[in-house]
Amino acid sequence: MPRPAGPPFDGNTADIVICSSDDVAFKLHRVILCIASEFFKDMLSLPQPSTDETGSSADLLEFDGLPSVRVSEQSDVLERLFRLCYPVDDPPLQTMGEVRSTLEAAMKYQMAEAIKITKRRLLALARNDPLRVYAVACCFNLEEEASAAAKEVLKQKAHEDYVDELEDISIGAYHRLLSYCERRGRVRDQYKFTIHRTSGRGTSVTSTPTLDAVALDTPDAPLEPRAALHPFNDSEAEITLVTADGVEFRVFKKILQLSSPVLYSTAKELLASDRTTVHVAEPSRILDILLRLCYPVLEPDIEDLHDISITVAGETRRRLLTRLLT
Repeated sequence: MPRPAGPPFDGNTADIVICSSDDVAFKLHRVILCIASEFFKDMLSLPQPSTDETGSSADLLEFDGLPSVRVSEQSDVLERLFRLCYPVDDPPLQTMGEVRSTLEAAMKYQMAEAIKITKRRLLALARNDPLRVYAVACCFNLEEEASAAAKEVLKQKAHEDYVDELEDISIGAYHRLLSYCERRGRVRDQYKFTIHRTSGRGTSVTSTPTLDAVALDTPDAPLEPRAALHPFNDSEAEITLVTADGVEFRVFKKILQLSSPVLYSTAKELLASDRTTVHVAEPSRILDILLRLCYPVLEPDIEDLHDISITVAGETRRRLLTRLLT
């Protein structure tokens, strides 16, 4: 037998009961539920099961003589959710667990005001837990909140940390965060962090634009330049490659030219010009790997899967070097 919830969800004027998965009965008012929730508005507009000749129905659940609906959420989640709908004090929503579970329930039951309040509270937690907020926002396809959290992750350099919520997001969402941080946030407006699902025949995933398509070629504000390590700090090298994170690699044009015959014509034009500095899209870590593959030095150890995917997947070394010279 369900036990009654505490006030204000135990009033005599209630006309429907929502029962939690841990058997707590919330006495509620249809009019408030229908205003607050499109889900309950549609559900409660359906015809109710009819009773038989004895006045009873096996399909009709009741609590204290009121029709009862059982849901999958626990009572602590429902209490917070219903307080966001009723004209009472809002719950504090102090922890990430409280915010996430309440937001999930609010989105499930299509409660617009409750969603608005919990999203605002989620953003407020970004200052202390930016990576967790980013992961939760991606779970619910909340692009605005994910973008704000990503900025805080970059600011706090938290992208190399680990939180349990990362287990719940796709590798794509995590990769986009890492790429954003590598470019120090210099991406165009169309760069998105979440994956949006569209309905049709089945469910399809529309991918976000690639980093190359939305990365800014030049920074909004000049980055303080830093010199690369040996052998890319030679003062006699003719050309300087400046990476997305502001590291200057001094390299010899001849080595870049000889790294691929396909580059000969491009290199020839570059040699004939007065151009000595080229800004490239890659971060310094990736450019260092690429150049060491071309220079007569020990090849770099590449153990990080993220580095391998950026350096190799989708592009050969020739194409990457072509981008450096064009």
